[in-house]
Amino acid sequence: MSFVKNVEKLKDLHSKGVDKFIQGDEKYTLFEYATGVGKSKQAIDCLKAFGTDKLPVILVYWEVAHKQNWLDEFEKWDDSGMIDKITLVTYASLMKHLGNRDVGSKYLMIFDEAHHMLMPTIWPDVDKYIDRAVLLTATMPPKRYSKILTRYRPLRIKYDIAKAINDSVLPEPKIWIVNSDLDNYTRSEIIEITKGPKQKLEKMETVVCNYGQHFTYLKGVKVIKLAVKATPFEKLTHLQQQVDYNEQIYYAQKQKWALVKWQRAGGARKQFIGDSKDYEIKSLVKKMSGKRGIIFCSSVAQADRIGSKAAVHSKIKTKERNERIEQFQEREIDTLYVNKMLVEGMNLVGIDYVIIAQLDKESLTMIQKMGRGMRSDFPEIFIIVLPNSADAVYLKKNIEALPQGSVDNLMNRDTP
Repeated sequence: MSFVKNVEKLKDLHSKGVDKFIQGDEKYTLFEYATGVGKSKQAIDCLKAFGTDKLPVILVYWEVAHKQNWLDEFEKWDDSGMIDKITLVTYASLMKHLGNRDVGSKYLMIFDEAHHMLMPTIWPDVDKYIDRAVLLTATMPPKRYSKILTRYRPLRIKYDIAKAINDSVLPEPKIWIVNSDLDNYTRSEIIEITKGPKQKLEKMETVVCNYGQHFTYLKGVKVIKLAVKATPFEKLTHLQQQVDYNEQIYYAQKQKWALVKWQRAGGARKQFIGDSKDYEIKSLVKKMSGKRGIIFCSSVAQADRIGSKAAVHSKIKTKERNERIEQFQEREIDTLYVNKMLVEGMNLVGIDYVIIAQLDKESLTMIQKMGRGMRSDFPEIFIIVLPNSADAVYLKKNIEALPQGSVDNLMNRDTP
């Protein structure tokens, strides 16, 4: 049985959103809608009601690739030709565009992914050009959210993923926790450990030893360069020790350099945990063969390693990246392996499942990634977790942000 969307509820939501925008006295109106609820349509409906003859209209988007999304949305939801009267610009070019206009000019502006309004090139100069503004966001980190509220003081209209699922506007996702594991038998990893000044280390031969033996080599020497052979489990143990040690140093000294070292140690641990999940990712993609999915990889290297020509990340040239996304949109390929991209801002079509290789402490990031699959009738979300690691801490925090029904599913299942 397919999911039946509550269309009337969605129409009512958009209608009330238009009324609040038109009748409100606030300069800025912030629509906080879950992915799949129709932020773009809400903005277009507001523009229809306000009209394009009172003020010139500027629509601001983040990346060049997002422009086509907006052109498609106007083609879908508006047959009056409003798009021909609207100027579309990126955040990066907005102030340059406004700088070429007459002093005192006022606009109606639509800001997609509104957290980018905090860019130092945007605030506070943009405010003097705005008569009315529509701000759109699916999720926003708490610090940025607080700054948006403080600087722009918008009228806030919120409709989150839990509410959307409860109202049958979005389907309830099936969320699976997939436990990964670390080998503790084969010493396939190398841990590089150095002690002493760089100039002396450059002249030294590297000593190779097994994990556990390195403590003996390090004891009582001032200069040494080690290559320690370790199992994946042993390497993670070492990385965790580095995090704990640098945390102690930071709290003892409260110096910025100590904080940086602690953060770097945490980043190295997180990347190693994420990169250890290749097997689980490949197994899940194979299991979901015939369906379309987005795999949120833990690193650029992982996306390239598993995804190859289906990888999408910032290290790939924009033209080639857009070509790969277009292949997915045209259903020429069924999977995209992404890193720190496509979390929001693009309407990706026909996604049946999402794989999240690595959680972090920001639950909003997980919700954004889940949102990529929420347009499916039966969305499946796979979250890969390494037990007894930092993953467990992140998972507990992220669970609290999930819709209650999905939490029940999550707690009652282990692997698919």
